[in-house]
Amino acid sequence: MRKKLDTLSARLDDLKNRRIMRSPGAYLDVKRLELDRASAGLISAGERQNAARRREYVKLAASLDAMSPLKVLSRGYAIAEDAGGRVLRSVSQTASGEEIRVELTDGSLDCRVEMIKERNNG
Repeated sequence: MRKKLDTLSARLDDLKNRRIMRSPGAYLDVKRLELDRASAGLISAGERQNAARRREYVKLAASLDAMSPLKVLSRGYAIAEDAGGRVLRSVSQTASGEEIRVELTDGSLDCRVEMIKERNNG
């Protein structure tokens, strides 16, 4: 019983001598400062992450814009489609007399194929 009492008494002395018990206000001030530092660090990390993601977004948007069919058309190219709306990639996909649509930067042309000239790539 004496040993148990001595242990509890020592524990009570230890608790009594802790900083929080001697000066609760000072202890809370220190903890508030720690919280403020941690909060500022989290905000800073979030802002850095947002800036990095924003840069990546801008980069991806520029890549997507460069590959846009509208961008290709604005450089003077055209896109030819058959009557079913399929893009023509080869003269072999159409025939004389067939109607096709040619998309340009500012509109489209409905055309009829008069003649097909194949390029000899040999």
